[in-house]
Order: sequence, then C-alpha cells, then structure tokens
Amino acid sequence: MTNERQNTPFENSQADTIRILIASDNHVGYAEKDPVRGNDSFVSFDEILKIAREKEVDMVLLGGDIFHDNKPSRKAFYQALRSLRLNCLGDKPCELELLSDTSVTTGDTTICNVNYEDPNINVAIPVFSIHGNHDDPSGDGRYSALDILHVTGLVNYFGRVPENDNISISPILLQKGSTKLALYGLSNVRDQRLYHSFCENKVKFLRPDLYRDEWFNLLVVHQNHAAHTETSYLPESFIQDFYDFVLWGHEHECIIDGTYNPTQKFTVVQPGSSVATSLSPGETVPKHCGILHVTGRDFFMEKIRLRTVRPFVMRDIVLSEVQSIPPMVDNKREVLTYLISQVEEAIEEANQQWLEAQGGQDNVQDKKPPLPLIRLRVDYTGGYQTENPQRFSNRFVGRVANATDVVLFHLKRKYTRTKKNNEVVDNVGEDIKINALRVESLVNEYLKKNQLECLPGNVLGEAVINFVEKDDKDAIKECVEDHLSKQINLLVKKRVTEENLEEEIKTLVNNIPQLSTTKRKEYDSMPTPASTSFRVTSPDSDFDDDRPLLSANRLDENEEKDDFQSLTQAEPPKQSSKTTKTRALPGSMYQKPANTKKPSLKSSGPKKTSGRTQGKRTDKPAEKSTQLMLQDSFSSSQKPASQYLDDDDEILDD
Repeated sequence: MTNERQNTPFENSQADTIRILIASDNHVGYAEKDPVRGNDSFVSFDEILKIAREKEVDMVLLGGDIFHDNKPSRKAFYQALRSLRLNCLGDKPCELELLSDTSVTTGDTTICNVNYEDPNINVAIPVFSIHGNHDDPSGDGRYSALDILHVTGLVNYFGRVPENDNISISPILLQKGSTKLALYGLSNVRDQRLYHSFCENKVKFLRPDLYRDEWFNLLVVHQNHAAHTETSYLPESFIQDFYDFVLWGHEHECIIDGTYNPTQKFTVVQPGSSVATSLSPGETVPKHCGILHVTGRDFFMEKIRLRTVRPFVMRDIVLSEVQSIPPMVDNKREVLTYLISQVEEAIEEANQQWLEAQGGQDNVQDKKPPLPLIRLRVDYTGGYQTENPQRFSNRFVGRVANATDVVLFHLKRKYTRTKKNNEVVDNVGEDIKINALRVESLVNEYLKKNQLECLPGNVLGEAVINFVEKDDKDAIKECVEDHLSKQINLLVKKRVTEENLEEEIKTLVNNIPQLSTTKRKEYDSMPTPASTSFRVTSPDSDFDDDRPLLSANRLDENEEKDDFQSLTQAEPPKQSSKTTKTRALPGSMYQKPANTKKPSLKSSGPKKTSGRTQGKRTDKPAEKSTQLMLQDSFSSSQKPASQYLDDDDEILDD
C-alpha cells in the first residue's frame, strides 16, 4: 500500500517546496587505519555533502552515527569538519524561516538557535543531526562528538534525551513559503529502556497548537527497526499517527524507497549506512542518499545512488549441494578449487556493480574500480575438508579489500527444544564468535548474582559497557571515584558522628542499589566534597530552576486560557497495561494573540535572514512576534510557558 500524499515530482513553485537531503550512519572514521579501506568513510561522507551543494537543497538531515567512534580521532574530526566547511558554508541564502525556540531541542541557550541565523557565519546549507549509538554523549559533562560540531556552527545538533524515563520531544518549526515543517528528533536510547518508557506512557510529543493540519511532521529516530528480542527494538506502532514521515537511522540496509504504514499513516524511509561496517547481507544493498521534496503536506523522494561506495558481494554456499564435490572422502582440493572459482566470479560481479553505479559519468571505462569486498559464507556440514580461512583469504591480496576474511566456514546450526514453553532455540555452535554475546547482558547477569552495596549496579554496568564497547579507559575509574565522593559528601552534610556512623552508612547503602534516571539526575547534580557551590534543582520540576522549561516566550499575566485551542488526546500504545496521568508541558513555540483571528507565523524576536550582499548578511527590521503554543499529545490540560509544575502535576499511576 502506498501513501496517497507520496506523489510524483511536483509542478509547484520551488518557493513553496522544502528540499531536504537525507542520509544516515556515515560512520566517519571507520577502519581509518586500514591501508586499503582507511578513507572509505571520509570519501562517502564528502560525496553526500557535495550532492547537497550541487543540488542546492535547503537543508541536510542526518539520522545519527556521523562518527564511528564515541571519541573520534583527530583525523576523523578533521575530515568531517573539512567536508562540512567546504560544502555547507557559502553565500547562498538559506530560505528556511525559524518559528521556534530551539534551545530545548539543542540543549544550549548561549548559541544561536540555528547556525544559519548566526551573523558571524555564512551558512548556505544547514545540517541537522541527532546522535546515534556510536557517537552518543558520555564522560564528564555528558558531551557528544556532535557537541563539537554544534559549537563550531557547522551542525545543528538536536534531539537530545536528558532523561530516559521521562522523554519529551519538542519540534523545531521551520517554514518556507507556505510549507510548514515540524522537525522532531529522538536520539538513540537503549532499546529496552525506550520500549518500557513507551509502554508506561513516559514519552510525550509536543505539537504546535495553531494550524495543526498544515504542518508536515517529520520524525528522526536511531533505534533497532527489527525485533532482535521482545523489547530490544522500537515498534512502528509506538510512534504517534500524526507524523507524515519517519527517517529511521541505525539500520544499515538501504530502503530508500520507503515503506508506508497503513495503520499509523506515515511513511518510513531507511537510508542505511554510507559505508559497510560489517560483512553482512544488509550491507550488500546498493547505497543511496535521497532528497525529500515537501510541498504543503505532500512529498516525494528522489533517490541518488552513491558512486564512491566500495562494491561488496556476498555469497552463501552449501557444499553438500555442490554435485562436483563428493562428501566423506579426501575432498580438500575439490573444495578449494570450487571456492577459488566462486571468489573470482564475485570479483567480476563487484566490478560490474561499480561500473553501473558510475552511470552517466564521462570516461568511466578508463577508471579503475576500487578493490571490492568479498565474503563467502560456506556451510561445510557433511564431512567436507576446509583450509584455514586466513590462509585461503591471503591468496587474494591486492585483488580484494578484505584479504584476511574472504571466507567464513560454519556448520549447520542445530536446534533443540527448551523445557519452558517447548520453544525451539538455536544451539550456539563453535563457529559463533564470542563477541556475539552482548557485554551488557554479561554485566547485568553478574550484578544480579553479586549485589553491590556502595555503587548503583546500573550505573556501574554502563561504565563497564563504555569501557569495553567505546574504549573509554577512564569510565570505571571515574564512576567509582565520583559516586564514592558523593556518598562521603552526603555523610558530611548530615554531620554524622562517630557513634551513628555505622547506622548512617547502612541507611545510605539501602538506598543505593539501583537509581532511576530521575533520581540519578538529582544524585549526579550533588557536589563533590571539593565543591563550593552547586546548582539547585526544584523537586517539583525535571528542569533546572535557572532555565526556562520549553520557551523563552512568556505569556501575559492577563492572558485567558480560553484563547488556546482545545487539545485532542492521542491514543497511548496498546502494549501498555498501565494508565498514567500526564501534565501538559509548557510550549516552546508561540501562542495566538487574543485579538487576532488567524495570524501569520513569524519568528519570535528580531529575525536575521540569510539574504546577503557581497557575501555579508542583511538583517530585516524586527517584526512583531506571533505566538504559537506547543501541546503535549498525551496531556489532558495545558499551561503557559510562564508556569512551572506543581506537586500534583507530576506523572502518577492510577
């Protein structure tokens, strides 16, 4: 089934069409020390941004994992910054008008809302991105590599999730001509946590109150799309049905044509990765980026094949099905000869794929194809003799890019029935690598058997995961030192005497075993003994007291609530058995004036335009702001931005 609003190319005026180049999972810095594949991620990322410049798009939207490593190398940073600067800066005016305060979605009130409004930077093509699971915030200050790109003015980093168990998603409102775009971002959250947060109605989407049916609602997520376990993915049914388009990052298989969900009534596009980071079937699909054309509520996708991607061919071979190789005899020579012929055929196929991807270029026949990626997955069940995989692969040095792992030998997997529910499960064979076992699962199992007394188990578990998976060498040390110092500070603040010291320590230990995200935020905000001051957090609010909740725009004290439109309640996920009450979060947008019937949308405060004269910006005079209010799609009441939460506004279980 297709979306009725997903049309063929528009004949409408370009003045009303927002053109968005979409891509995801660039993994800049992947295999950068490999002598053959070291520059693959840099070249592909640069190609995507060159396409944006050549096609003169209005903006670039990335679905996370710009970087492959949580702490990118200097080389990776240099290459990313270089491509962004060369392709996204310039004198071309940006025609997108900002209609909202983005400090909530970007998390920084000291920098301009979006980079193209900064008078000190000439941004021709703004880049918007969420973070993925590879470049997520970590360490002291919880900074991400994208924070560096954001503070330099080259990327607009949005979609942060400060609290995993109380998620509020606020949109960035943009407009070009008559087309209004509400851009939502949900950066990566651990899948199990996000699943349970949705089931408990702890994920809220804020919507603009005015012109609700005129907004094109676009959501960017970076989560598992396929169900690896019962809760380790994000079901499409959890996403609200008011969205028109969902850009899905994290999955590397390219599904650029999109899939329409008839139940939720939105289209999901999965751009996939721009570089192969594993030799898996999903990476063999030709790599694309796309340009999303949006006019009003209608859209269509223009797909563009990437030309610089290294070709990759994978073949599955079952030796028992090859008639020329007899089983249960000395057949090593026959097996070896057959597999070599398969690799030769795969190399030719890969070269042909590369030539097809260059379609339309001049002198393409004179260009030498890059060394391809080749992978044979060979099932040798049934008494077949094999050669050492690395020795076999070394035959193709100089002809393939992965000359150490061309072939993967494995036995047919056996299945047994478990006693519980008589389920059929896969036995783990000798060919399964040890790294297939999730570090997170091993840590959690160990901590269940060995309860900690002084440290929260979930916090230490995250530190171990960061140490192993993200190469954060100081993660465990910082975790232990930080939490021990805070517990000592608690005892000092209580003025514990020598007589009741043991009792106070026991009380402290009993309250420590596990910390929820909310409690952890309060706990983490505590000063260490060396601190002289610390930020005060209101017990009735999830936000700091010196920062506006969602908006810098305050309502007039005499403003009547009747001036707001009524809120349409959204259906909570069906998977949830709980019913929760939620409070209406203050809006980060603007509210309809009481004396105006239908105001036009304009930015709040003085608007810096992207028009330039001889390379310099020209600023429009300040315009009177038109206010629009965001509403919580799960709430039953609404409050202006000037009001903070009361005790009875907190989320409670019925």
